[in-house]
Amino acid sequence: PPLETWRGEKFTYLRERGSPTPSVHTAILNVAPRRLSTKSPPPARARSAPAAASGPSRRRVEAPPRAQAFAGIAGDTCCSCLYVLPGASAVTLGPTAGVLHVTEGAVRIEGAEELCLQAGDFGKLTLACGQVRASAVGPEGSRFRVLQLRISG
Repeated sequence: PPLETWRGEKFTYLRERGSPTPSVHTAILNVAPRRLSTKSPPPARARSAPAAASGPSRRRVEAPPRAQAFAGIAGDTCCSCLYVLPGASAVTLGPTAGVLHVTEGAVRIEGAEELCLQAGDFGKLTLACGQVRASAVGPEGSRFRVLQLRISG
């Protein structure tokens, strides 16, 4: 399949010593789940009513969607993680130093102080903040990436 540049996918090139042109060195792919189609669901099929049911009716109750985290690039000094929060879900981030970037939706950050970040906004995380709770704002959910800095000492 073709690369999806709007999702951050790209090739990196490397020119070997003595080679006249560069060649593909790596492909960086976005492995996060793709957003589902916004098309309306297919019409429901008509069902006949069951015969007189005896006893209590049973209804399947689905578990609410949970927040998901996807590991990204990791190195000696930093690592990244993509978080996907369905509507009305939250995740707790441990004490960390780094940057939080909201890519879709809006995220409410609760820690030493409370702030709300919209798509495209950046937030600074410091060790002084302690644990931070990030929750999706609105029913559509949100996505954000955290770039954590590994501080030795």
